[in-house]
Amino acid sequence: MTTDDTQTPNDSAIERRLRVPNLEVRRLFQRELLNRSLRFAGARAQLDRLHRSLVSADQEAFVQSLFTILRTTPSYHDLRSERDYHVLMLGLLYAVPGYRPALSNRESGDGRCDVLLEPLPERTAELPAIAMELKRLVGADDEALAKNAHDVALGQAKRLGYGTGLRGNGAWLWGVSFCGKHAAAACERVRQN
Repeated sequence: MTTDDTQTPNDSAIERRLRVPNLEVRRLFQRELLNRSLRFAGARAQLDRLHRSLVSADQEAFVQSLFTILRTTPSYHDLRSERDYHVLMLGLLYAVPGYRPALSNRESGDGRCDVLLEPLPERTAELPAIAMELKRLVGADDEALAKNAHDVALGQAKRLGYGTGLRGNGAWLWGVSFCGKHAAAACERVRQN
């Protein structure tokens, strides 16, 4: 990884855009990130179930897969902020088959969506684009978590028009809420081609 910013080389407080310098390093980075995601998810089969349920908008299977991953892998100490869940989801969704790598906090519609997935160019006719808004709650029960996923997270994604301009066979908006090692999700198709 490298950066084009050479003006302030030793100032670690400045956020810089990183880029992968060449194809060989890019492939190594992708393979390493995928291997770490697999270890984090617990197994390839579990990660595949999560990916399939996301693309097919199977809310129940998505939440079950996410629950299994949350129960078996991270520590409560690893999940202290919304940003922690955000990084977790980026890692888990990095190598969804048929999709480009997940994008984080990119402008879409009238806001910045937490996670965006766009199909590879050769798959846009068959796969939907996916926009995901994440929320973290403290001390919420399962009912409050589900209500938040639908009303707040998914509501924000709809209200701000996330998924606008993404290529794909329609688009799924997802709202996902977390509380400790529990999760709830809601999704809705917002456009069809």
